[in-house]
Amino acid sequence: MRRKVALSLFLVMSASAMIAYTLPNSMLLAVEVLILHLFFLVDVIIRPLMEGVDRERRWRAIWGKVLMLALVYVPLYNGQGAVPRPYFAATGLGVLVFGAIVASWGRVCLGRMGTPNLTIMAEPRLYTKGMYRFIRHPIYTGFALVFLGHQITFLCKPGLIIWLVFLVSFIHARIQVEEEMLVEQFRRSYFEYQKGTWKLLPYVY
Repeated sequence: MRRKVALSLFLVMSASAMIAYTLPNSMLLAVEVLILHLFFLVDVIIRPLMEGVDRERRWRAIWGKVLMLALVYVPLYNGQGAVPRPYFAATGLGVLVFGAIVASWGRVCLGRMGTPNLTIMAEPRLYTKGMYRFIRHPIYTGFALVFLGHQITFLCKPGLIIWLVFLVSFIHARIQVEEEMLVEQFRRSYFEYQKGTWKLLPYVY
């Protein structure tokens, strides 16, 4: 609970600073920043408290946080004094909102299983309904889309490079570990589930 409170306070301060930074030049960028932080805040509130044994390697957790912070703040270099191009800003905001819906819906559907940590839980259940009928890790899909939309809105080329690094070195690696854990927990039922679903994005990966 203390961690949730601390994260919530950090997000409020971050949103306030970023809005103050972008608002003088672009109302649209300030609105995008507000929506981004509201998504993070909702995710912090709805994610369950961790149960079971955490299998997350400390270095991977730290690396993921570093990349996510970079994805949020690097676009600010384009934000001050920049007027966003309407087409790119609208596209980026649309991608961000869609990703936020996907990630939040995925988290809610998993209930107590939707922890942000790689956790071996007592009495686990395999959820295969809704989006999970097609994608095995929609929460990661949602976060990837949120960060992609943020870079598009700000037209941040360095941010797109960091986003690709985030996909390959964090999300892909995390999915591999998580799938190994799920096979360990559910055995044949998970193998059957894998046959008719995609990891992150239908027809792509």
